[in-house]
Amino acid sequence: MTDKKNNWKTKDILGIVFILLVFFTFFLPHSATAGTVDVFRLYNRNTSEHFYTSNPVERDKLINVGWNDEGIGWSAPTDGTPVYRLYNPNAVGGDHHYTTSTYEKDFLVKQGWKYDGSFFNSGGNIPVYVAYNPKTSSGAHNFTTNRHEQNSLLSNGWMHDKEAWKASSVGQAPPIRSKSVLIADNTGKILEGKNMEQRLPIASVSKLIILARVQEAVKSGKLKWSNTYEVTPALAGKNLWGSLNFAKGEKYTLAEYYFSALMPSSNPGAIMLGIILDGNNSNALKNTREWLNKIGIKGSTYMSVSGLEAEDLVDVGMVDGAQNANLFSAKDLLSLLMYIKKNTPAVFADAQGASTIIHGVTYANHSTVFYKNSIISGKSGYTPDASNCFAGITSSGKFVVVLGAPSASDVNTDTGALMQLK
Repeated sequence: MTDKKNNWKTKDILGIVFILLVFFTFFLPHSATAGTVDVFRLYNRNTSEHFYTSNPVERDKLINVGWNDEGIGWSAPTDGTPVYRLYNPNAVGGDHHYTTSTYEKDFLVKQGWKYDGSFFNSGGNIPVYVAYNPKTSSGAHNFTTNRHEQNSLLSNGWMHDKEAWKASSVGQAPPIRSKSVLIADNTGKILEGKNMEQRLPIASVSKLIILARVQEAVKSGKLKWSNTYEVTPALAGKNLWGSLNFAKGEKYTLAEYYFSALMPSSNPGAIMLGIILDGNNSNALKNTREWLNKIGIKGSTYMSVSGLEAEDLVDVGMVDGAQNANLFSAKDLLSLLMYIKKNTPAVFADAQGASTIIHGVTYANHSTVFYKNSIISGKSGYTPDASNCFAGITSSGKFVVVLGAPSASDVNTDTGALMQLK
């Protein structure tokens, strides 16, 4: 009797275990036990191509040769439908393409593309969108889990709004490295920001102020672009950390001074604009402070038309006040950008040019940040105190401010991160 009773208990226990196994296996939802991998996203600002890989060694190698780290594009399952990567060596700058279609992969290989392999899979519930830019051969496709980013590209001429494959989870932009950042919509509503009220040095971003004032003077008839002015003796032959010297005794047009300040970011050119407007540097600073108050920017520090710090202005005798640098917050600059868009939009239009000619010499535009083949118009700047800065407007009308970026590359990376977030 004892043995039978014990046998009966053993069978019962085994039956219960079996039922529980069936229940947990087929009726309870599965957790992500299958595993996932992060798919890293990088950006080549020289070719405008995005690159995607789950290999951290490959990611680090590209970052070391100048690609921008844009964080995690999405997470992919370790098991799923393979996503194939191919490379077109015949495209200018080279181009990679990604597809889950074996037919497309085989077709491209026959056309001369090189098959790289599969570095991540498709699977999950999150759509990964693809958009196509018909105007470029390198970076022609963009893949993202961010619907806002997708819509932004489509509004700027990209095509082929499709779902390329699935992901396990959405992407994650890299951490913002700049001291202060801001992105706002076309009405000025702030969408995302960091330390937006902290007043920091803004270097050559300061030039936007004098450029806007000059545009107003031309619109009112006070000045003409064709007017010529001899460079003041204190500035003649001095580039003040720039690439452009104005020759002693030589006359330059207002347009030449204006575009020299905007594109190659000439510091003497910017200072000359203030002198042309107001007679001398001191009056230019005084009148510009009043102008800033008038447009609603109060409490900022403005002691340099060019954005140079006081120690760099000693030799030309243009130090003003006890402060060493112009100090503005990201919110201050948002107010400035909104004012320019409404009242002197030509500043943004002019900043989109590739170069300018000053007395027969061509100077490249150093002021515009490029992101996804879409020009972001505005002004960049650098001084040792300010580090790298940018303030401008996107082609879709959003305002972007980046202050205190550790490097010029971080300006692009943080701008990209802001664009991904909103």
